[in-house]
Amino acid sequence: MLFTPPISRSAAAAVPRAFALAGFTSGSANAALPYAQVASGLQVVGGHLRPDIVRAPVVGTLPPSLRLHLSIGLPLRNYGALRTLAAGVSNPRSAHYRRYLTPAQFAARFSPTQRDYASVLTFAQASGFTVTRTYGHRAVVSVEAPVGAIQQAFHITMQTRRRADGSVFYAPSREPALALSTPILHIDGLDNERVPKPTISSRVPVNSYRSSRRRVEPDCGSGPSCTFAGAD
Repeated sequence: MLFTPPISRSAAAAVPRAFALAGFTSGSANAALPYAQVASGLQVVGGHLRPDIVRAPVVGTLPPSLRLHLSIGLPLRNYGALRTLAAGVSNPRSAHYRRYLTPAQFAARFSPTQRDYASVLTFAQASGFTVTRTYGHRAVVSVEAPVGAIQQAFHITMQTRRRADGSVFYAPSREPALALSTPILHIDGLDNERVPKPTISSRVPVNSYRSSRRRVEPDCGSGPSCTFAGAD
């Protein structure tokens, strides 16, 4: 049985998350990591037990055979230089204004190293995970695995908890801890506590169109040639 969390963020969304949170450089296991700590030989990756999760009462555990999709994120390198570059390409007074990097140039300067990426792949496969996708930017590894393997690899228990409205979600019992020296930024998909909400709202009540017998015409989108973009 394969379970895809209803609010699982895509691997594409995990990349900007890595950009936003990676305030350090990857490299040695002894690097100062704001989102990870090394304890008892294990790398503890923080940021997974949000207050809303901790407050919710535990009602059970997930079955070990249930399979989940996860995205393992690695921190970027040379973060200070990346911040400077990102500010420069948007500043008309900067020598870097609109001098964007190609994906290959970005990977060479800021992505995790090939060695670090390979070590995460090795760890995932040795833990019984199936690697479902890898990426040229080397910031994310997509995997799927049974709950039993996830619990053993991350030293957690996948619990079920109850929201205030009575619905049930799953989340780890503690912050994940990995027997891996390569710094890990975040492991996405370990909970489905956040319920997706639409950002689209109707500005004109539908009933007003029906009562006036007006014909509803689509507006021009913000994309090229009036095409609609995701934010429209």
